[in-house]
Amino acid sequence: MPNRNDVEVDAEHLSVRPRGLDALWCFRREITLPIDAVDSVALTPKSDLKRGIRTLGTDVGFKICGTFRSQGDVNFWNYRGPGPVLAIRLRPGLEFTHLYLSVDHPEGLRDRIAAALTGASDAE
Repeated sequence: MPNRNDVEVDAEHLSVRPRGLDALWCFRREITLPIDAVDSVALTPKSDLKRGIRTLGTDVGFKICGTFRSQGDVNFWNYRGPGPVLAIRLRPGLEFTHLYLSVDHPEGLRDRIAAALTGASDAE
C-alpha cells in the first residue's frame, strides 16, 4: 500500500503529516492532536466507508484526500491504492470526526496507537 502519510504517535500526541504533494491536495500540512482525543482505531476496507461530499481536496477514485462531509461527520482522508484504511475515530467536539489514512504497515501502526490509548486511559 502506498504510504501517503507520516504518522507519529507517542504517549501524549498523534501527528499526521501528508507526504509530498498530498499536503497541497489535502489542503493540510499537519494534524496534531492529544492522544486522548482519539476514541478508537481500526483497519477498515475502503468499500465499507462512505466518502461523502468533498469540501476541500481531491477525489479521483483511486486517490482521496482532503476534507469530506458524510452524514453529519467531517472526515479527513488521505488514502490511495488497495489495502485497508487506517480509520481513526476522534472524540466529539473536534474539527474532524475521523481520519482515514493509507500508511505502510497499517497493522503495526494501529497497534501502536491502541497501545498509546491504553496508556492514556491508565493515566486518567
